[in-house]
Amino acid sequence: MQFPIHFYTTEIPDLPGLRVCVADTEHEKNNFSSLFGVVQRFNAQINPVDKTIFKLCLVLTPRLAYFFEDRCFTLSEDIPFGGSLINSEYKVLALNSAHFLTD
Repeated sequence: MQFPIHFYTTEIPDLPGLRVCVADTEHEKNNFSSLFGVVQRFNAQINPVDKTIFKLCLVLTPRLAYFFEDRCFTLSEDIPFGGSLINSEYKVLALNSAHFLTD
């Protein structure tokens, strides 16, 4: 499953997926560090104790991702492809799509 991530500065966008408040939306790379905390909190939300563990991958660019397993991030130049893109209400937004999309 894929969850889209949307950055915002003041007003929370009415868009599907995870929303991250940042100081500046014009320079996306400056916001990457904020995402690690978001991924850790999201992981705790979707992986309760004694349940099936979902592996997470934070895709930052078309050629850069961090896989999150065992409470650790591992850098990768290979990003996933396929699966389903869903929002935080688990509504399917796209099937078998790229894991990095821009507006």
